[in-house]
Amino acid sequence: MNATTPCQTTRLAETLERAVRESAEQERRRIGQQLHNHLSQLLVGAAFGAKALADRLPAASPEAAAAQDLARLINSAVNETRVIVRGLNSADRPTLKKR
Repeated sequence: MNATTPCQTTRLAETLERAVRESAEQERRRIGQQLHNHLSQLLVGAAFGAKALADRLPAASPEAAAAQDLARLINSAVNETRVIVRGLNSADRPTLKKR
């Protein structure tokens, strides 16, 4: 029979909790890196494209205004993505309770 002592059970639980925390931390970093490296770059490119389009259109046209609005909206999405990434990488985020 393989009996464990309460002390062994506690150490095993602590080891498991630590592994779960570390795994969650690695996953948060991976997601943050993906958001920064991929999504943010795509959004920045789209914002530049919308701004370039707006600059090629007649300044007073409704299309130019729509392209400018689109560029502003995309830039807002870039900023929101940065906020999310900072939150994923922040030391202030909630973590699992330690015993």
